[in-house]
Amino acid sequence: MERNRFVRSRCYYVITTILALAAQGCDSKDSKAAPPIRTGDHHYQAPFHVPSGGGGGRFVARNASCPVAGVPVRDLMINTRYKPGKSADVVDQDAEDAYKEAMAPILAFMAGLTNQANRYIRSDGKDLAAAECARYSLDQWARGEAFTGVSGTAGWFKLSTLLSGLSLSYLQIRDAPTDAAGEEENRRIEQWLAKMAGNLLEFRRNGVTGSPVENNHLYWAGLAIGATGAAIGNQTFFDFGMESFRHGACSVTADGFLPMELKRRHAALHYHVYALQPLFLLAELAERNNQSGYATCDRAMDRLARNVLAGAENPEIFEKKTGSPQKPVFKDGGELPKPLWGWLAIYAGRTALPPSWARRLAATPRLAAAETGGDELALYVSRH
Repeated sequence: MERNRFVRSRCYYVITTILALAAQGCDSKDSKAAPPIRTGDHHYQAPFHVPSGGGGGRFVARNASCPVAGVPVRDLMINTRYKPGKSADVVDQDAEDAYKEAMAPILAFMAGLTNQANRYIRSDGKDLAAAECARYSLDQWARGEAFTGVSGTAGWFKLSTLLSGLSLSYLQIRDAPTDAAGEEENRRIEQWLAKMAGNLLEFRRNGVTGSPVENNHLYWAGLAIGATGAAIGNQTFFDFGMESFRHGACSVTADGFLPMELKRRHAALHYHVYALQPLFLLAELAERNNQSGYATCDRAMDRLARNVLAGAENPEIFEKKTGSPQKPVFKDGGELPKPLWGWLAIYAGRTALPPSWARRLAATPRLAAAETGGDELALYVSRH
């Protein structure tokens, strides 16, 4: 019965997504035709272990017991935080303040969502109340058509990171036992995820508002669309994620650099660390679905990760390459900033870290970021 439910719901949202994309393509004489959406009875694994669930019924009066989901934000009107320039490496403080104000309610929602989804994972499927609260929060924002309006290149990039977190959170609780009302919520959630992924894929392929860059923006878009494909069983979306991963992995140089991120000059090391987040998640998604991740392009991910770890401890490696002093990638006390270093939990599950890095990771209680589905220590380290 559970399997049939997902097949039926996928047929519904794929049809609506195709119609939405076709309509979008008719809005402008210059728009190219929307890419075809291939579908079928595809079943993809999450990039992390998902419990089978604890069984039982629906234990939560969610509107009374769940954290408030907040008011859905429909339109992502996000402007760049950087001053004009080729390297885009100098923050404009006024733009930064405006960005933080615009993002505050969104980040509050995402933090609550990932916290509930992670609670379910940590309980090994026993905390059905947490799963239902996560489902309820997603459904509330799906009903409000959150993030279906996007303005500017910065807005499209923010959609990439948000959709990554939404789809990875949904993957954590999608198969948790529920009732007919929960199944209806899943249908609405999947339709909403499909709409956002379709919009983003249209932008990436056709350049709705310009030519999308091929740096970490592509990898985050690949994660957003690929994770959505895994969550809803859409092959076109999943394949785009894998293509984006291969593009990134195969661009790694022999000495372990990402050429597009080197262009960020004094922020090059920072953006290498940042780019590894979506790349490692995509590699893990590939491996969990019987595709090449870590062996791709002569083990490019290991080559890149080891160079970045060395550069973080010895920034001169990147200073010599860029000719610029590097922005710090540690906190003042030497702690790991959570949004940057979550991928380290995945890497540690795949290889032995250098001793200094193993000690740092052991001293880190959580590596949580909304765009990666929450605490990556909880999602990855415990399963190895």
